[in-house]
This record gives sequence, structure tokens and C-alpha cells, in this order.
Amino acid sequence: MLVRFHAVRGLFCVPTSVTDPGGASNFCVQTITVQNNNPFTGANIVFPNDTTINSCGALVDPSVTGIPTFPASNGCQQLVYGQDPDLNLTANNACVKIQRRWYVIDWCQYNPNDPNSPGVWTSVQTITVMDMEGPTFAACNNVTFCNFKDDCSDLAPDLTVSATDVCTDDNLLTYSWTVDLYNDGLPDPPGYAVSGTGQNTANDYPTGAHQISYTAFDGCGNTGNCSFLFTIEDCKNPTAFCRNGLIVELMQTGMVPVNVLQLEEGSSSDNCTSRPNLLFSFTPNTADTDTIFDCSNVGQNTVDMWVTDEAGNQDFCTTFVVVQDNMNACNSPLITISGAVANEGNMAVEEVMVELNGNMNEHRHDG
Repeated sequence: MLVRFHAVRGLFCVPTSVTDPGGASNFCVQTITVQNNNPFTGANIVFPNDTTINSCGALVDPSVTGIPTFPASNGCQQLVYGQDPDLNLTANNACVKIQRRWYVIDWCQYNPNDPNSPGVWTSVQTITVMDMEGPTFAACNNVTFCNFKDDCSDLAPDLTVSATDVCTDDNLLTYSWTVDLYNDGLPDPPGYAVSGTGQNTANDYPTGAHQISYTAFDGCGNTGNCSFLFTIEDCKNPTAFCRNGLIVELMQTGMVPVNVLQLEEGSSSDNCTSRPNLLFSFTPNTADTDTIFDCSNVGQNTVDMWVTDEAGNQDFCTTFVVVQDNMNACNSPLITISGAVANEGNMAVEEVMVELNGNMNEHRHDG
């Protein structure tokens, strides 16, 4: 009997039995030891070299970046190769670094149950992915924030931005920023955060229009930029306080002027605008500060007093004006008295006011 062993080492027991023509038999066990006196050493294995790919969208498949090469299997060596899952890393000088661990096994030597078994060779291939395209911002638009604080103190707006990159994951992009208070290019007042890294979300800024400029960095050292204005506005309306009514008397002309400040109680206020800078008017038109009451208004008249702050916010209160005709200007016939005013030399004197007292309407003119 001929027994062949291929690529196997160790002790093997071969049972053998013999029977003669008379039916007598005998049995024995032959022990055969197989040794490989020239095992494969791995000297001829060529693992893939480290490589750099200058395109983020390029394939990094082993068919492109290479696989291990080694001699063909034979009776004393049974070689196979494989790889562990890729490990993606970030680095300052690359968009992505892929570490690919290769292994080659000789099944004629390797015992998977023995951690110290010979017959296995490993190597780590580093694949560096580069690109020249910087991050792009999803949006870079001006934004406005409202300050409703009673004391008009500084506000911390959320100035978060987001960028994307063809090669670096969004969560791996880094940011830096600068702020130009009032967008004037001048040195900024102390006490404010005018530069930093990451997202600007918790820094206080005063009312006004300011500029923020972001720079986004990808893993390849490329950058993208975004600048926009952020405006903090006073959005709180002023508080208007009216007097509890106003009584006026018609003049002999049958008219009486009223200024809006005659209706103001004296304590109207605003969170951001000082009282001297508040504007008062009868209507939302801030120029409407005076009105004339005449005979048609005798009695009680409902009026509004509007208050406008420097941001254009408005509010109003409602009061009343009582118009009285104590001089009976609205019921007397109209009598016109004319004449001239002269000095001792009978020379006309200009710009002389003549008053007529009594229950009559009055018509005046200069002589």
C-alpha cells in the first residue's frame, strides 16, 4: 500500500492488516512522521507600497492600489492572502489617510489556534487621499436678530454656519472667524470677542450692523470663506403715557393750536432710546406734531399720542381734548375792523399787533 502526504506535517498513524489464503490475519499500525525541512519563510512576499492619490473621488479599491504578490502554492506551501477592514484616519497634511492591513498565510505552517504560530506575515499599507478643492458654505446670507431686553443690553446671537467638502466629512471640518463691529473697518471697542475658532454662538454684541467672516479648513489644508452681516435691532416698542385729558379754549379766531407734547404725561420711555431722542406725534407720521382745533371740535375729542424710538418702533396711548368756547367765538357775527397805525409824524408803523377784546371774532392785519 502506497500512502502520499502533501503539504502536511506531524505524526500520522497508518493501520495495516494482512490475511493469508487460509484465513489467518494479522494487524499492525505504522507511525509516519512528516517534516518540512525547507518551510516557506515569506521572503518572496511583496506587499503593496504606500501611495498618494491626488483626487478625492478616485478609487481606492485594491485593484487600483495593489495586492500582495507571492510564489505559487506547491506541495510544501499553501499560500493565501487577505485584508482587515480599512481604517480611515484624519491628518493635517491629507484629506483622508486609509490604513489597510494585509496578511499572507501559509496553511502548511499556520495554526489559527496558536497565537504564536509561524506561517503568517502582515503589512500595513497607507493610502493618502489629497485634493485641491476647498470647502463650500451651504449659505452665507445676512441675518437679523431682535433685542427685546428691557435694558437694551448686548445680545448673544447664534452665528452658526455649515460647510461641506468633497473629501473631508462635514463633522471633521474646522472653522475660524473674525468680527468687525459696526462693519466700519475701524478698531473695535475693547471687551468684545472679535476672533475665535469653531462656531460663534455665545458672544455678546451691541445693537447695530456687524460683519462676521468665517474660514473653513478641510483635511487637505484647503480653505473656503464666507462673510455676512448680522444686525442686532431694537425690536421693543416704546411705552407711551398720556395725560388724562387736556382742556383748551378757542381764541377769538375760533381756533386753537395744540402741540402733541401737551398730551404727554412726562414718563414715556424706551429700552434703547433715551427720552430726549423719542419722537411724539398725533399719528404714526412723526412730522404730525401739531394740530388745530376749531368750532367743529367744541366738546370732547378723542386723540392718540404716538411715541417713536430711534429704531422706528412705535406705540401710542389714547386720551382726549376738551375744546371750550368761553369767548363765544363760534356764535358771534364776524366784524372786520381795519385801519392804519402811524406815529406822531403820520408815518406808517409796520408789524404792530392790534388786539380787540370782547365777544367778537377778530380779523387782524398789519397797517
